[in-house]
Amino acid sequence: MAHYYYPLSTRDFAFENIFSSESVSPASYYAKRAFGFDYFPVLPAVNNDEAILLFSKPPAYEDPNNAKFILKIAEGALNPAELVFIAEGVFAYYNTIYLDKGLASILFFSAKDIRMAILKANTSLPTKVAEKYIASFEIISNADCRVFPPVLPGVVRTDEDASLKIILDKRFNHFKGFIYGLVIGHIANDRKKERGLKMRFQEITNAFAELKSRIDSQQTVKGKGEIHLYIEKLFRAVNIAEIEHDQFQYGSDVDEDLLVEYLLSKLSRLKTAKDVNHYLDIVISNDELLGSSNYKTILDDYLLNRRSSVGHFIELRRNIQQFIDVFQSATRSVHSADEINNRIKLLLKNTADTHQEQLSARTYDLRLDLTSISYDIVENKVTFNMSQSYLNATPDNEFTFIINAILKFAKSNKGPARKEMILKIVEEVGSSYTKGGKETLLYQYLENRIDVYSLEKASNLIMKNFVAFTFNPDSLEKLDDFLMSKSVEERWMAYTFWGAYNGFANISRNYTADIFSSQNLELQEQIDQYLRQFILTVVNTKPSVSDTIKVVEVADPVLVIPDQAGLEDSLVGFFNLQVANHYKLSLEEFAQVVKLTQQKDFQDELKSKYQIAKKESLKLFNAVKKYFDPNALFR
Repeated sequence: MAHYYYPLSTRDFAFENIFSSESVSPASYYAKRAFGFDYFPVLPAVNNDEAILLFSKPPAYEDPNNAKFILKIAEGALNPAELVFIAEGVFAYYNTIYLDKGLASILFFSAKDIRMAILKANTSLPTKVAEKYIASFEIISNADCRVFPPVLPGVVRTDEDASLKIILDKRFNHFKGFIYGLVIGHIANDRKKERGLKMRFQEITNAFAELKSRIDSQQTVKGKGEIHLYIEKLFRAVNIAEIEHDQFQYGSDVDEDLLVEYLLSKLSRLKTAKDVNHYLDIVISNDELLGSSNYKTILDDYLLNRRSSVGHFIELRRNIQQFIDVFQSATRSVHSADEINNRIKLLLKNTADTHQEQLSARTYDLRLDLTSISYDIVENKVTFNMSQSYLNATPDNEFTFIINAILKFAKSNKGPARKEMILKIVEEVGSSYTKGGKETLLYQYLENRIDVYSLEKASNLIMKNFVAFTFNPDSLEKLDDFLMSKSVEERWMAYTFWGAYNGFANISRNYTADIFSSQNLELQEQIDQYLRQFILTVVNTKPSVSDTIKVVEVADPVLVIPDQAGLEDSLVGFFNLQVANHYKLSLEEFAQVVKLTQQKDFQDELKSKYQIAKKESLKLFNAVKKYFDPNALFR
């Protein structure tokens, strides 16, 4: 199979950009597509704004201040109809290239460049798929590169169909976000017990801090009896954490024969397995009669002792006991207590870290059949063709309807969610219940027409997850915290809604680490194999379909500064809060700048007159818009 070569460098986060979306597009796409990074650098002579310049051999080029790398792309990843001959060995490709492990390699010029690229990727939360491609990182030398004549700007034509291709690119990004949100959500849903184990480690830390605080203030405590309660609480927290850790590590199933053997070794009066079973029958009957939990205590003791405990827990108990012994000693040594205190803190950290490593090392078997999900990119709609319903017929239809409403009004701006888009989604979903979606309580609450909306008003689990998403459309972490705090079940649905709205490029590496771990290559391939069919559709969709594609138009962001009494005080308040001491602007200068309501004009003014960088001016623009816009979703 023939290959083509795309010369790049680490300038302006190009590497991080590519591996946040797992794709690369003509540079002109980035400012218009409203997802991921909004800029892509262009290297003179070997890159172009309107198209991706591909070479038949690795080209010779320079970028003295940045590390060079070359994307090696197999022809199977390209649509031949979009590949235009420019000069001998040089082609212009007028489309997005979607990376595939089997069809792409990344060529670096030194091992150091690879290490630095990976290091930078690991510090960028959107850059999530670099680890997936590490096996495809290769080293070449400058001697392997061929000199091509420079490509002059006028040689590459403007693509009349670029707007359509950007729409398709954006749609695929949100569909891919929907799929990854679905997978991430199922992983999170299946592993909620593991999150509970993290909380157990925190409970040990809290119990130890409580005990230490009581010990440090012993003079104000009435006797040592009260301290004993805190000691018991600490050891109880350690026992609970160890039991849950063993269940996580070895499973929670109880082998009845091994349980009998264990009790025979512990209870000298019981001589046979029949004696043990009779004893257990009595314990269980008493629990049912008296509401006690003696049988559970026996099981916990068995689970705790069925294997030699993890070394961290043994060491932890020993150090806690030493700490207590120092406290109870007549010749109490502050230095000894501090030393043991530091050891206990380190042990707690190591135990939690070990648990996290074990989590990362686990493989995940996706039980959901992705092939049962279809997607029409022209209609921008998904359908589910599941042989066995995962909820029931009515909720399944409801879930599908919500997903399609979100895809229809998917995020189309940088920064926080726009209130009008969330309201559009809520109105669309609400219209399936009433003639006027705007009359639903959720819509009225989000539009500030009513003051209170309880999650309990949601009719079922799907709607509870949908409401949770509408309250937390920007941060997946905040969404998850909300779901946990409200005890919302089946939270994979909310993850799916969030992924569909924000798109794949905006998902943080914190949530894809499980998928792209080297332990989950089979899962990666399962997802890739499913998505390939849609990549082929996106890449090969003909421009003539533009007549059938309906696009939800969203106006460019503008500032809405209300003309009202007290506006001057509001400006002063905002200036003191977010401008003074942060930007070299006086109040009078700031008041003039905010009169420029168009984002581009606002940023150009700050850059040309006050030398404020693009990133900082965008931050200020969004802050002003959020502060003064009465339609802002969250204050």
